[in-house]
Amino acid sequence: MLTVVMYHYVRELERSFYKGIKGLSVQGFKRQLEWFKSRYVFVTTNLVIDAYHGGAKLPKNSILLTFDDGYADHYRYVYPILDSMGITGAFFPPVTTIRHHKVLDVNKIHFILASIDNKSDIVKMVFDLIRSYSSEYNLLAPEQYYEQYAHANRFDPAEVIFIKRILQMGLPHGVRSSITQTLFDTYVTSDEAGFAEELYLTTDQIQCMVRGGMTFGNHGGTHVWLNTLKEQDQKAEIQDSLNMLQSLGVDMEKWSMCYPYGAYNDTTLSLVKQFGGKIGFTTQVSLANESTDPLQIPRMDTNDFPQ
Repeated sequence: MLTVVMYHYVRELERSFYKGIKGLSVQGFKRQLEWFKSRYVFVTTNLVIDAYHGGAKLPKNSILLTFDDGYADHYRYVYPILDSMGITGAFFPPVTTIRHHKVLDVNKIHFILASIDNKSDIVKMVFDLIRSYSSEYNLLAPEQYYEQYAHANRFDPAEVIFIKRILQMGLPHGVRSSITQTLFDTYVTSDEAGFAEELYLTTDQIQCMVRGGMTFGNHGGTHVWLNTLKEQDQKAEIQDSLNMLQSLGVDMEKWSMCYPYGAYNDTTLSLVKQFGGKIGFTTQVSLANESTDPLQIPRMDTNDFPQ
């Protein structure tokens, strides 16, 4: 049995200007690792690959730690802790954050939500902006979108899910990007490049982590829902990340895929296999075993375990 744990933000939450960010505190991360250490055996992506493709045997109660989106938190806080405990983490940064200093729309949404307590104000502004684009893009009434997407899940209330879904995938790409940018400029900052440099890993930091034994994998070029793209566009996303990883000194013989948003389809799986990807991580909540499709390995969230 293999437990794969998914992390995003790990930071000094009490010192952060954005206290509303749903992250894991550094102390909580340390406590969680100690809890894992007493119950599991930490493994690497290479060992998981060998288990699925080379006949290697995973230890009983194996656990693999994965870190999505390439945050500078992972260098500042996560890497030193993992290194001190002899644990190898698997990291998945998108290309655009590293190469182009662009803030991902998904992160813009996180910080928009973290910047204002009254989420109804954001919903109202989203409604107004949808109406302003309505005739040009033949959009539905905002109330119809709200009815479609405002459904609470295990982590967020209905208003927050609506904001996330409508800005992530509920509107045509150009509209949702424009609305997200307007909200980001209004509630967070107009200095996107400066914000990106503070938020994400640099190439030097990645290379340092690679030298220190950490593994890096493919998270696409621009962190999009791959299952919404045509084959050639999915191919470009995967290839863009492979090019970056190779330039950073990552071992390309055993590379892994982490699907942005957990979104993929049969075309994605075929392309990952075609490009030589050995394993792929989803956001399906479950444990993996020897019968799991190696390109569709489920993950648990850090919030599923004591902190």
